Amino acid sequence: MNDAPAMRTANARPSSSLGLRWRIKDTFVGYVLGNAGGRYRLGGGASLLPERYFAFPLISSPDAALPRFTGSVAFLAHGGMLQVAIVNPALSEEDGTTVLTIDAGEEVISIATIDALGAPTSWAGRVPRLTQSGRELFGDAYDVGEPLDPLLSWDTTCAAS
Repeated sequence: MNDAPAMRTANARPSSSLGLRWRIKDTFVGYVLGNAGGRYRLGGGASLLPERYFAFPLISSPDAALPRFTGSVAFLAHGGMLQVAIVNPALSEEDGTTVLTIDAGEEVISIATIDALGAPTSWAGRVPRLTQSGRELFGDAYDVGEPLDPLLSWDTTCAAS
C-alpha cells in the first residue's frame, strides 16, 4: 500500500487541536482485525483513540462549514487481497449534496453522502452513507446507501466529544 501523502494536503498542518473522531465502519474494522494477519497502518497524523476510534486532525478553519482533515488509515487483510485506505477525509459539496471524500492516489473520490448540514460544526454526529465509489472502496462488501459509523468531533485538549 502507498503511504505517500496525497496531493490535496501534502504540506498541510493541523489548524487547531480539533479533528474528526470516526470508527469508519466498526464491523469492517473488527472483521479486518479478526483475521490472521489483518492489520491497519496509521500515517500523516492520524491516530488511534480508545474504542477503535480513528482520529484525523483538522486542517481547515475550525469554523469551516465543510471541514478537511489530514491523516490516513490503511487496512490490510487476507495476505494483501483486502486493502482499504482512508486518506485525508473531507466534506465537500457536489451537486447540492454534502459528501465525504478521501484522497485516492492522484484523485479525490466521494465515498459517502451526508444529510444536509447547517451550522459549521453540524457535521458532528452525522451518518455517512456509501456511494458507488464507497461501495467499490470496500470491495463491494456493502450496498450503496449502507451507513458508515457516525462522524464525531474530537478535541485533543480535553476528552473526546
